[in-house]
Amino acid sequence: MNWRARKGCCAPVRSTKGPLDRSLFLTDGGWRWRLLAIQSPGAFAFRRPFSSAIVFNRSNIAADRVTNGRAVGGIRTLSGVIAHEMTHIMIANHLGEVRSAILPTWEQEGYADHVARESSLTDAEASRLRKTDPGAPALVYYDARRRVAAALGAKRGSVDAFFAGD
Repeated sequence: MNWRARKGCCAPVRSTKGPLDRSLFLTDGGWRWRLLAIQSPGAFAFRRPFSSAIVFNRSNIAADRVTNGRAVGGIRTLSGVIAHEMTHIMIANHLGEVRSAILPTWEQEGYADHVARESSLTDAEASRLRKTDPGAPALVYYDARRRVAAALGAKRGSVDAFFAGD
């Protein structure tokens, strides 16, 4: 599948520092994932600070899918998760790893989901999940993406102003 050709896949992102190094590691969610993702086993993917390596949970390239085992909010597109994780790398490269790490979660995760242009929840699923499991991790990402979209709109789309808190 040509992810770049998929209409609406990802928001355009520019790097002023040139090409990004990256290594993608796809797993089937088995022992390798459990070992590597010991601090975030319910994630779709993760990257380590000061690294460009990204490790993905249960991945299916042909279906463009990553799953994390959750019944609600447990499926995302692989292309969207790649965009999400690459955004974390770009933020760290732009702001520095330390500054990036101390950003509020809603800014870190919301901006990455905003760039990926997707969430693991639909509006209807988010509404239902609020009633049954208001502390669900998927809601944190869903709400953060919406909050970032509103904040960027107020800043006329300036990402630098957004992260500067202007």
